[in-house]
Amino acid sequence: MKKNILFLENNAFMKNLVKAVFKTQHNVITSDCISDAIQIFSNVRQDLIITDLNLDGENGIDFVNKIKDLDNDVPIIILSGETDAKIQCYLLGVDDFIAKPFLIKELDLRVNNLLKRSLEYYCKEYNH
Repeated sequence: MKKNILFLENNAFMKNLVKAVFKTQHNVITSDCISDAIQIFSNVRQDLIITDLNLDGENGIDFVNKIKDLDNDVPIIILSGETDAKIQCYLLGVDDFIAKPFLIKELDLRVNNLLKRSLEYYCKEYNH
């Protein structure tokens, strides 16, 4: 069953690359601004969020905080060249931080591992 992934990124090349990587496995919805991404998240249940931190004047940390206020359980992966923000992101509760540039295979494995763990967690929770 395909999972819904919300990808917040303002770089067209990166958006197209991630969509191409996951198009056969998952439904990828892309956005290039926080307000649109919040609207998408509010309307359609997302199984995973991938976001950049540098969003043309917007702050990816603010986005993570808003998402955590809406749903603290949704897994979040940060893709960023701003590696000095890694600790701050983990303190906010993100599940993974992948430094740019990255290997596509690494992203694929991390996304699918998080989705698998989330599914296992929810199955255990609902079976009790």
